[in-house]
Amino acid sequence: VKFFLQNIRNGDINSTKYKKLLIDTLINRIYLYDDRLTIIFNTQDKVSDKKIPSIEDIECSYGDKNGQPNKDL
Repeated sequence: VKFFLQNIRNGDINSTKYKKLLIDTLINRIYLYDDRLTIIFNTQDKVSDKKIPSIEDIECSYGDKNGQPNKDL
């Protein structure tokens, strides 16, 4: 396990092959719905179910009038 984790840690993040290895290793399934994204990881029994923000919400999250980021997203 230690050898495996060290190899993952030392990979080239710019390599497409390395990125594919990370995704294949860590993610079991991804479900994309109209209003949310569900990711099922290989490392846990829990499901990560997140709402996908709209483009307008993302643009508004860059900052308010005072330059503070919107942390509600």
